[in-house]
Amino acid sequence: LLVIFIITAPILQGGIEVSIPRADVRPLTAQEAPFFITVMRDGSIFMEETPVTIDELEASLPQMLSTGTVERVFIRADSLAPYGPVLRTMATAVNSGVDWSVVAEPYSGQR
Repeated sequence: LLVIFIITAPILQGGIEVSIPRADVRPLTAQEAPFFITVMRDGSIFMEETPVTIDELEASLPQMLSTGTVERVFIRADSLAPYGPVLRTMATAVNSGVDWSVVAEPYSGQR
């Protein structure tokens, strides 16, 4: 059973502009420097600010994690991104063994 912790990172998000979904979430409190994988509305994927294909992500994420410089991956998906690339990104994180979280914006005001 996979448990996904949904967190927010509005202050730490930089680089790629994406409209992430809103949810009832807690603010990000991570001390380490965040590492973002972003899935855009058109299904394209970015590791930080570098565009990659899903095959490149699946090959390069485990290699990058083996260096020990990344402790957690934050997956930011546009609210209108196709489900397939988002799911494959999550599966890649799970299969790599890294701690990961899905990023969401907190609700503000009425829901």
